[in-house]
Amino acid sequence: MRASLLPYVRSAAADAVRTGEPLARPMALDHPGRPDAHAADLQYLLGPDLLVAPLYAPGGRRQVWFPPGEWLPYAGPGGPITGPAWRGVRIPLGAAPLWLRGGAHVL
Repeated sequence: MRASLLPYVRSAAADAVRTGEPLARPMALDHPGRPDAHAADLQYLLGPDLLVAPLYAPGGRRQVWFPPGEWLPYAGPGGPITGPAWRGVRIPLGAAPLWLRGGAHVL
C-alpha cells in the first residue's frame, strides 16, 4: 500500500511546497465555514484527495465526517459515500482508514 501511495504523496508534497498549504491538514482548514468540519478533529486530509480517519478506540468502528463530494474506500469494504455527512464506518483489522475523493487520480 505504501508503494502505491508514493506517487500521490510526492505530488501532494510538491503542491504543498508550491502553495504553502500543509500536506496533512485538518478538515477545518479546507472547510472553515462548516461547524461539522471543525468537530472532525480526529481525522485529516493528506493532500487534497485522501481522507485519513485513524481508529482511536478498540472495536473497529468510528464516526467520520466526509467533506462535500463522493468518497471511495481506498481498500476494504464499503461503497461510495456522499458528503457532507457524518457516517459510522467499520474498519476491519488490516484495512487502511483511507478514503479517496471521487475522480481523484491517486493510484
